[in-house]
Amino acid sequence: MRSISLRKEPSVRQIDAILRHLEEELAKRGATVTRSGIAGALRFRMPKPWKAPRLGILLAVTSGQVEVSAGSGGPWRVRYGLSFSVLRGIVILLSLGLVAYGLSWPDRSNLINALLILWIVAYGVPYFAANGRFRRIIHGCAIEVVERRRAARSGGHPAVGDPSGGEPPASGVEIRPSE
Repeated sequence: MRSISLRKEPSVRQIDAILRHLEEELAKRGATVTRSGIAGALRFRMPKPWKAPRLGILLAVTSGQVEVSAGSGGPWRVRYGLSFSVLRGIVILLSLGLVAYGLSWPDRSNLINALLILWIVAYGVPYFAANGRFRRIIHGCAIEVVERRRAARSGGHPAVGDPSGGEPPASGVEIRPSE
């Protein structure tokens, strides 16, 4: 499984928000999403290209799973695994057709080169493009929740000052600075 590290430990509410936002993003693309496990995991299945609300590179993905966890006491991560079984099946069928056609070629090295090009173009490019796109979606869902505030608040809450207005403390009252 691939993963994206989180800088701090998310609360249960933040984990739920990450998964809910990811669920919404996948539903926009026509995926069927189900929650799995007690907390912090979901599974999804992408639609067939002719049933998808819009075409996109994520249609190369057949199904997948996402979980937010800190495996083995390590840092908190959003872990995900994608399945490309339909894409792989299509490319295997295309390869078999190419082999059947290419057996009549006098130079078999051309067949090997053609198979290599087929796998790079028909499987490799969609695989890496879909992985990158999915990673960006997860990163956007996780960063919005866990690292919501990148800058200091502006004007919302006044700074806490000395409420006494500079007067000395009453006798018998000790004021200690907080650490």
